[in-house]
Amino acid sequence: MRAYEAFFAKANDAKSHVPALYVFGDSGLDAGNNNNLKTLAKANVAPYGIDFNNTSTGRYTNGKTLTDLIAIKLGLPFSPPYLGVSKSQRYLATAGVNYAYGACGILNDTKFTIYDLGARKFVVGTANQLGCSPSQFCNETINRKVKPSSDKLPIVIQKFQNQLSGSSFVYVDSFNFFNRIRNAPKEYGK
Repeated sequence: MRAYEAFFAKANDAKSHVPALYVFGDSGLDAGNNNNLKTLAKANVAPYGIDFNNTSTGRYTNGKTLTDLIAIKLGLPFSPPYLGVSKSQRYLATAGVNYAYGACGILNDTKFTIYDLGARKFVVGTANQLGCSPSQFCNETINRKVKPSSDKLPIVIQKFQNQLSGSSFVYVDSFNFFNRIRNAPKEYGK
């Protein structure tokens, strides 16, 4: 069984092997945290959400995010946006929380803040083709600047895998995946 198959395996189509889904990331995974931040980067307006019950949720997509699809596959509810849950209700989010927000960053000090808390299974994706956002119309100069970091990610993941005992990492090459979609959209249903 490949690593990603084990990660998504369910016992007898009943309870998931994964009890909760905690999401960290940027706009590609944001489930609505930016709705509650003072920022110009907002996705709680049309046309966002047109394929999500025609409701803008704060997701930077017209439908579900990758983590929504993972939650469905695992038999878990969608991880609610951390900033969309009242402080008094956060303890009820036992199946996970979404901390992702548009235009986020990460500090070196925090890279192990979730392993030390008990997390052992991680899905790590490359940066997307940032030059292909709706406002950039596939600016290849920007894409060429992002690609080297995507190419180096497998080395970093292997380092973490060796360093963090009992951990399991699934690598998602979204940079090249979206490039394949862009170059052959008919093969992917477009």
